[in-house]
Amino acid sequence: MIRFSSTKLSSDAEKTNGCDYDDYPINLFSKDSIWPEKNKKITRCIVVSAYTDCEWIDGMVDYVEENRNKKSIEIRLYLDYFASKFSILKEIKERLIEINSRIKKLDPNGGIFLIKKFQLFHSKIIITETEKLCKVIVGSVNFTQKAFEKNEEIALVDDFNDPDKYPHYTYQIEYYIEKLNAIAKNVSEINESEEHNSLRSRMMDGVLYWKNSDYKPFSFNLGLSTSLLNKISKFFNSNENSPLEKYWNRVYPSTLPVSKLFKNNFEEKSKDKQEEKVKWKYLSLETPYGFWVPREYVELVEKSISRQSKKTEKKLKVFCRDIKESEEDIVTNFNEFYNALTYECGKVKKMDRKDSNAIISMKSRWNEWFDRLKKKIGVLDEKNKSPKEIEEIKRLSEKFLERLYRSYNQESVPDIWNDEIAIQEFEDNVVDCIRFSGQCKDSKPWIVKQIMKKKENSDLEDDKELILSALINCKFALPNKKTENEKE
Repeated sequence: MIRFSSTKLSSDAEKTNGCDYDDYPINLFSKDSIWPEKNKKITRCIVVSAYTDCEWIDGMVDYVEENRNKKSIEIRLYLDYFASKFSILKEIKERLIEINSRIKKLDPNGGIFLIKKFQLFHSKIIITETEKLCKVIVGSVNFTQKAFEKNEEIALVDDFNDPDKYPHYTYQIEYYIEKLNAIAKNVSEINESEEHNSLRSRMMDGVLYWKNSDYKPFSFNLGLSTSLLNKISKFFNSNENSPLEKYWNRVYPSTLPVSKLFKNNFEEKSKDKQEEKVKWKYLSLETPYGFWVPREYVELVEKSISRQSKKTEKKLKVFCRDIKESEEDIVTNFNEFYNALTYECGKVKKMDRKDSNAIISMKSRWNEWFDRLKKKIGVLDEKNKSPKEIEEIKRLSEKFLERLYRSYNQESVPDIWNDEIAIQEFEDNVVDCIRFSGQCKDSKPWIVKQIMKKKENSDLEDDKELILSALINCKFALPNKKTENEKE
């Protein structure tokens, strides 16, 4: 019997129009739901999924290894080549190959198979069998921890025990899997240097880097209007003895950097200067979603960003330590800043009601903000907190700080190829970027030089299709040491 299942909702359907649905509950779908019989000998496990994560596959292989039928076992996973990030993340590639080897020890013909198609491979099917039962699951559920434990997902689940009376749709699914076998490649056999046949293939065989929006989380937003901030600046600029002077942020007057509130000042400007010196962008194309880097250059870019991250990490660790050691001074100095600010605001004849309310609420807003900041960086009062709570706060603070260490974060290229408008805008932007960069006489980006070499005519003012064709078919060569040293 086919049942409707959800990862979040579990209840009996109500009677409607006199019909009784008591026999058709909405089942709660979980990790254990994929197995037809708990702890019974498994003969088959087929997973078709657009996305996955290595930990989730590892857990599945652990379970199958422990509960498999040693005489007969089939284990196969079909994943999207690009969504798996196999070609662009070294650690993902190594893990998938490692897990693939584990599977092949159990089933020599099985393993992890990747599918490269023009459109995103978005199918989701799970088939599991024991000697007596078969279970088929079709729905929105990707084979990931996030899908099973965090997302709202639905699936149709069917199980049956008579091989001679399998539902007709199972034969269609089996036929579909046969077709997948014809286009899928085992991860151990994939040649990453294969030619690309579309813009999607080329672009998704790379990653995006976007500027970290959290690079200055240590500044409190005053919540005051530009008009009032300008008036205050004029008042205390004409009065050298104003106590507000030492706290005022001249670059961003709407904020109060916490670094202004203790002696060991953390120079946020120095981080900006270092970011400007990072020259890995010559290996990228700027798109509406970030700086696109082809797979061939990802390792170089990661090394460049990692070098910068280590420098930032040292400074941030010192800074967070200073916040912890100067907590009392920070609170005292904020009160001094607040008193000086209210004094200067008192000189303003007419003040907007929003500004008045912002000043009145500033102390409470500051206290809430400072408490959140301390929690984010792991500075906390351990009283009245369980060991589990403390451990979780520290874990989250480590993740938060790790994100701050990097000036630019890595993300997969979004799969926009089902949206015609997004495709056109994206393609036009990429072409414009190549054209503009190609016209730079002094220093053309290395990546654009490679694209121009691919074209018989190096004039980038020609039509869009020729430029995109050059990008798709370009085999990006690594920069030589001289070029790399000049950029670094």
